[in-house]
Amino acid sequence: LSLGSPFESLLESDLDVAVRIGALPDSSLIAKHLGHNKRVLVASPAYLDKYGTPTSLEQLESHNFILYSSIQARSDIEFADGSRYSHLKIRSNMTVNSVAAVRRLVLEGKGLHLGPLWVFAEDIESGRLVRLLPDRPLRSFPVHAVYPARSYLPVKVKEFIRLLSEELSSQTT
Repeated sequence: LSLGSPFESLLESDLDVAVRIGALPDSSLIAKHLGHNKRVLVASPAYLDKYGTPTSLEQLESHNFILYSSIQARSDIEFADGSRYSHLKIRSNMTVNSVAAVRRLVLEGKGLHLGPLWVFAEDIESGRLVRLLPDRPLRSFPVHAVYPARSYLPVKVKEFIRLLSEELSSQTT
């Protein structure tokens, strides 16, 4: 198991399969669409008690966000609205490159975060975090399993891909 984001060569890394979220670059790899990475906007009850609960898109602009990576710092929040997206600029005083650190900072009330449902589902369910603007669906990202072209695909890789696909399809928003 190798955790990280770099899009390195699977063959050079001796990896059977990788999971990639978002648009895929052109490559010689085979890609199997697994589903979508559902996202949620969350904050801790302590943060909301201190700074107020945003009830509209416009109110988000006055809140602080904890961002994952410098790429997210340059992006907008995209809410799905049929085939259109509404874009809002987000501001942040903290950007980190660890999902675990983002989760911890949000739980500690340091800011809002727009992130994957799978990271925050238990915290939302337990009340440790609050899902904001739940009536405004967020743009999700495609999730793919990528693997090198081969004359046959090992059974362990097929089974891994099948299990991932089942797990993604069972997620609810």
